[in-house]
Amino acid sequence: MSDEEKKLAKDCAQLHFSSTSAAALASLRQKTGLNWKANQLFYLNKKEKAACKGLSKDASSADRLVKSFDSRKDVSYVMITYRPDEGLMSKRRAGRPTKIPPPPEFDPAKLYEENKLKGGKRMLLIFCFASDEELRSMMMHPEFISCDTTFGTTKKKQELFTIASLDGNNKGFNGARAFIPSACQWVFYYCFRVVVPVLWGPVICRRVRLCLTDGATQEIIAFLTAMVSSPFLSNG
Repeated sequence: MSDEEKKLAKDCAQLHFSSTSAAALASLRQKTGLNWKANQLFYLNKKEKAACKGLSKDASSADRLVKSFDSRKDVSYVMITYRPDEGLMSKRRAGRPTKIPPPPEFDPAKLYEENKLKGGKRMLLIFCFASDEELRSMMMHPEFISCDTTFGTTKKKQELFTIASLDGNNKGFNGARAFIPSACQWVFYYCFRVVVPVLWGPVICRRVRLCLTDGATQEIIAFLTAMVSSPFLSNG
């Protein structure tokens, strides 16, 4: 192996290239006489990592979001998706999809058309997640939750819905966070009725005694509606 090939192999190793890819680059360089620049190697490495995760070059931001959380072992998540042929589906990590009925005021087919989705792609509506440490804290201190929505947190100007609580030392922590398409009432209904109970489990939800919001009627009405048919405050 020439000195140039050794240098290329070393560069590939530093960028975490697989041995097969490094050998292919060395062979291509030997045949064509091309000199690979650092930014080109970085691009190829990034492309290879995406391929290993099952992501194509035209993968959507939603696919990348889900795959990025799949690679983490310390995070749990629940998401709601929609596809015309299967309807609204709720799915937790490593779980089976469950069909859920749409509320009367929400038409998922219309939202699907507005996003111009084709080819049977799933539309990600809600993605709620929490780390193992956050879930442990919620199990220890579930009596109080505070809800708020931050607008325009992603490149697509999506909202971030956050549920926080306090521990025994009056120190705040996040119990759940959810990327949501908008601050409509149906979004919060699904968060309280489907997503959060699945993420936390009925034991934590039954121990909630106080829910504090900033006065947004969408959140308040959704929470009160969810109380009727969800584990929240079922013993209170």
